[in-house]
Amino acid sequence: MVESLNNNHFTEARGYSLGYLDSDHGKKSLEDILYNRFKEVRERIIPWLDSARNLSNLNIIEVGCGSGTGTAPLAEQVQSVIVLDIDSEILKVCQDRCELLNIQNVDYHCMELGEYAHSNNANIDAVIFYATLEHMTLKQRISALKTAWKILPIGGMIIIIDTPNTLFYYDGHTSGLPFHHWISDELAYRYIEINPSSIFRSENYINEVNDAQMKEFINWGRSVSYHDLEISFNRPITFIKILSTLCNYENEKYSLENIILSFYRNMRFKKDTLANRYIKLMSEYQVQINPAFFQPYLNIIIEKN
Repeated sequence: MVESLNNNHFTEARGYSLGYLDSDHGKKSLEDILYNRFKEVRERIIPWLDSARNLSNLNIIEVGCGSGTGTAPLAEQVQSVIVLDIDSEILKVCQDRCELLNIQNVDYHCMELGEYAHSNNANIDAVIFYATLEHMTLKQRISALKTAWKILPIGGMIIIIDTPNTLFYYDGHTSGLPFHHWISDELAYRYIEINPSSIFRSENYINEVNDAQMKEFINWGRSVSYHDLEISFNRPITFIKILSTLCNYENEKYSLENIILSFYRNMRFKKDTLANRYIKLMSEYQVQINPAFFQPYLNIIIEKN
C-alpha cells in the first residue's frame, strides 16, 4: 500500500519532493490516509449510514474515491460499489487498497459521473460524495449533483460527507483562515498570498491570476452550502428531504461527554464555545433550515422525493 501511494500519489509530478514520505508532514499524511481516515469511516461514518438505511443490500456509486479511505470500509458493508475518479493514478491506489483487503465487490472507472451515467444503466440506490464536492469547480459540482439526482430512483440517497461548509465562519480545510469561505475565489486566492498566518501561503500565488492557477487553487478545496443543493435540485432547501445528519445521529447516540469529544475531533481546530454559539445563532435566525447546514462540515443524507 505504501509502495502504491509512493508510485501513484506522492510523486514529484504532483508537486511532492523526493523522499516526502520520510518527512514529518509526509508521515502524518501517510498515517491519515492509511489508518486515521479509514478508521473514522469504519467506526463513525458507517454506523451513521446504516442507521439511516440498511447498507447490506445497497448498490452505491462513490464519486471521487481518491485513495479508497472511504471505499474499502463502505464496500465491506454494501452489496456493490462503483467508484469513479478522473485521476487514474489515485484510482490505482484505491484498487490496490481494496485488493489488499480482499474486497471484490468494487467496480473501478476512470471517468466523471456524467460520463458514466451516459454509458451505463445500473440500478443505483445511493450516490456518495465523500470529501469530494469541495474540490470541484462550481460548474462541475452542479453537474455532478444534478446527474446524481437524475439517475437515482425515488427514495434513492445522495450522501455528502466531510465537506467544508461555506456558511461556517472558519476554513479549517484549506487555508486555516477565518471567513475565507465567504469571499470570492479570486479574492481568496490573492488573500492567501499576503496573509502571513495562512498555512497555504506560497510564492506561486502571484497577483495576476490565470485560469490554470485558479483551477489548481479550487482543486485544493473551497466549500459547499445548501445553495448548491437548491440550484442542483431546482427546489428550495425546505423542500429537499434530509433523511439524516451526522450531528443529529451523534446527539442521539452518545452521552454529552462523547458529543463534546466528537465535536472537537471533527472541528479540526481548537475552539471554545464560540462555534457552538455561532451554530445556535444561525439556527435561530433560520429556523426552517436544518442545523446541519451550519456545522463546520456538511455530513448529510438526502432522500430523493
